[in-house]
Amino acid sequence: MSEDLARARMNRHQHLAKNRQQSMLTRSAEEIGLDESECWNSNADQCQSNGCQPYNSNGASMS
Repeated sequence: MSEDLARARMNRHQHLAKNRQQSMLTRSAEEIGLDESECWNSNADQCQSNGCQPYNSNGASMS
C-alpha cells in the first residue's frame, strides 16, 4: 500500500512540475509575441522552435 501511495505522489509531483514549466514557457513565449500554437505541439508536449530541446536531465554531469 505504501508503494502505491509513493507512486501516486511522485506522479502528481511530476505532473505539477510539468504544468508549472509549460505555463512559464507559454508566458515567456507570449511576452516575446509568439502564439502558443507557434511554439508548442500539445500532442507531444515538445517545443517546436528552431533548435529548442525540452529540458532533459539525461547526460547532465556534476561539476
